[in-house]
Order: sequence, then structure tokens, then C-alpha cells
Amino acid sequence: PYPAAIPDHFNTEVMIYRGYWMVSWFKREFGLREMQQAREQGVEPEQLFDELVNGVPPGSMGLTLQPYWSPGIREPGLEAKGAMIGFGDVHT
Repeated sequence: PYPAAIPDHFNTEVMIYRGYWMVSWFKREFGLREMQQAREQGVEPEQLFDELVNGVPPGSMGLTLQPYWSPGIREPGLEAKGAMIGFGDVHT
């Protein structure tokens, strides 16, 4: 079992765990400003991310994510690699 969003609970679905990992990775790599703002406001950084996500139009302006970041997935296979495809100046 993998840790769930609720403390002291677990989730047995590995792909949901990978989603949790992805949010943590994104926060660490791209969310320094939001983490600082969250500390100042006394809220969780994910709350600020939720507010930002609400402003993204459906389709994410062509940005696509392949979240195969770590080994151990049977499908598509151990050789799978993650990618973000479709970045443009509209995404910054």
C-alpha cells in the first residue's frame, strides 16, 4: 500500500501514488514562489496551485504530459520515459 492524501490511510493503486509523486515533484521543481507565498499566508501550496489551475483553459493550450518518470511500470514498460510535449511561449 502507498500513503493516501488522508494521514494514516493508504492507497493500493500504484498509478494514484505516481500522481501524488508527480504533484510533489512539480511543487519542488517549479513551485518555489508558491511555497513561499503559502508559508506567508498560512495555507498549503496545493491550495495556491488549485487557484492557478482554475485559470488554465481546457486543453492546456496544447501542452501534453507523459508521466512515465520512474521505473517499475509494467505498461508501457521499464524503458518508458516521461515527457512534457507542446511547450510554447503561452505556457510561461
